[in-house]
Amino acid sequence: MTSLITSEHVKEWASFGPKLKGKPTPEQQVAAKERKEKCTEMKKRLHEQFNSPEWSEKKIEKELDRLVEESAQEDAVERPAYLDAPQGTRDFYPPEMQIRNWLFGTMRETALAFCFTEYDAPVLEHVELYQRKAGEEIVDQMYAFKDKEGDHVTLRPEMTPTLARMVLNKTNLQTGEVRLTLPL
Repeated sequence: MTSLITSEHVKEWASFGPKLKGKPTPEQQVAAKERKEKCTEMKKRLHEQFNSPEWSEKKIEKELDRLVEESAQEDAVERPAYLDAPQGTRDFYPPEMQIRNWLFGTMRETALAFCFTEYDAPVLEHVELYQRKAGEEIVDQMYAFKDKEGDHVTLRPEMTPTLARMVLNKTNLQTGEVRLTLPL
């Protein structure tokens, strides 16, 4: 059945790029429109070339998509696991980082406009801080280890206990007086 579709057809179809998933950016919308035009032209051309009722444009598209996917799997090279970001993390390449910086910048400007102030804390926290809040089950899901001094520490999974710790460190524990108001 696929004998009418050549490897050249598959290469041409693959050169149009993948179908977009999710909501596209304005730039992606332009590229998607161009891709659609190229795909439509190729489907019409192949439909006329095959001259068979068995090969509708929709069937040609499905078969080309399948063959491109099959070809990509054959071309895939086994990659070492260390080349992937660790589970639960991700890389931000320049286009995503640009969007991320814009988003965080907009959030920061909005917060400052309403008189919020920033704070930050170490990425490492003592495991006991989270055991007190959520119990042993959360500790089983955290990246925890012993540091060079033998303290049991973890990568901070959330900020709430850290903020509570920061407030307690600026509170007189005998009187309850807070020496520094933090952004709560």
